[in-house]
Amino acid sequence: MKKTEWALWDSNGYNSFTMVSKSASICLLQSAGELSLTELASISQHAKGLSPEELLKLEATLRLDVESEFDARFLAGHLAQQSWTMCSALEQALDQWLLDENLHQELFLQVYGAAFPDRVEDLKRDLEVRDHGVAFEPIQHLMGSEFEVLCLLSYDELATVKAYRALLPQYRLLGPSMTPLLDLVVRDEGQHYAIFARILRAQYPARLGEAADQVDKIRSNEGTPYGSTFVLDHDCDDWTDSIFDETVIQLKRAL
Repeated sequence: MKKTEWALWDSNGYNSFTMVSKSASICLLQSAGELSLTELASISQHAKGLSPEELLKLEATLRLDVESEFDARFLAGHLAQQSWTMCSALEQALDQWLLDENLHQELFLQVYGAAFPDRVEDLKRDLEVRDHGVAFEPIQHLMGSEFEVLCLLSYDELATVKAYRALLPQYRLLGPSMTPLLDLVVRDEGQHYAIFARILRAQYPARLGEAADQVDKIRSNEGTPYGSTFVLDHDCDDWTDSIFDETVIQLKRAL
């Protein structure tokens, strides 16, 4: 498949990210906002052929995907209430980011319903009361300014790309109908990372010398119990030290 590169280079000419192009299948999925009945039937059929162990792991992964993408609305609301002034570039980026994350949540929920029809209503009920568990206090020290938030968003979106890529074999147990969705999500998360990092470089050139320490600070807070904050939603075994460390190295190079 054709690739497209986002121009985010460091002083050594290091390209920080290459992502999947916006193919026809991605455009169709994005415009429709839903998987087709044929695609959902294929997912359901593939799920029926999986072992109990595979189903158990896949159910947990998909549930976390739905919940975390759902939590984007809580982060958007929290950022809107901060005392610091948000630049227009970040406001616009967050508007598109929220639309994308909401779409991801809706699509993953459709996949979950096709693969686990007996459990999907329970998941929907859990989402309705998910706001009761929102807790930003444990990570508020990473969000004290726009500069810090841009570092956090850049780190988190890049780590998410790496996690989704690592999980591709697991998702594809549900068949080829998952491919357009996975391509869409990886592409979107990569674009979010590139945009947030670009804004950080453009708005705070005099503070880029502080970025490495800030990224290390974010990394050191991995393991903080997750409170439906969207960022640092890494409370499961799918997230590894390797993912975190590779994210730190790549982000430092890009900044």
